[in-house]
Amino acid sequence: VRSRGNTQSGASLPFQLDIFDAVAEQPRPGIRERAELRRKAVDVRTGELRTGITRVATLADAAHIFAPLRKSPVEQFMVLVLDSFGKPLRVLRHTIGTRDGASVYPDVIVPQITAVRGAASVVFAHNHPSGNTEESTADIAITRRLKSELDGLGVTMIGHVIVAPNARIARVINEDGLSRAETITPARRSETIGISEQQFRKISAVSDGLS
Repeated sequence: VRSRGNTQSGASLPFQLDIFDAVAEQPRPGIRERAELRRKAVDVRTGELRTGITRVATLADAAHIFAPLRKSPVEQFMVLVLDSFGKPLRVLRHTIGTRDGASVYPDVIVPQITAVRGAASVVFAHNHPSGNTEESTADIAITRRLKSELDGLGVTMIGHVIVAPNARIARVINEDGLSRAETITPARRSETIGISEQQFRKISAVSDGLS
């Protein structure tokens, strides 16, 4: 997801800009502004992911669910919402960016997570179209920021998964902000998980006439 520069450590690796915390340098919206956003927006099912995992026990399992992101030519930021038994409830597609970055809006995605009935834990994920799974300092920073935002809300952050084209190895960042490589759990994809996105409601006859 997007940062302000190349945060990768290896000079020979493909260039990959990364996660940009889009509100980090802006004042946070107040209670009234956030309530207005929730009133205008609604979660809409826009697709699905095929999966062979029906209970997520590890970040490698979560990487299996997010593996289809490897095919995306642009970076996307998603969230897997789980119940207290690790059963996937929903995948939230937060943002779709460019081939080298996407933005993350904590004040948008956190209320969306907590609004999912039965939500107990989450795994964040994004893809690196460059093929380089190595996490950036911005990836780690936004993971910690989102964990902090969720503290006290009854939803635990398990970690953050990064996938890349043709890679059977994912990079994962755990709840402590430490990263490691994980082999994506192999499993036959016989089940589906719905993907939801936020869309604005039609709130007036004028908007209906313009649609």
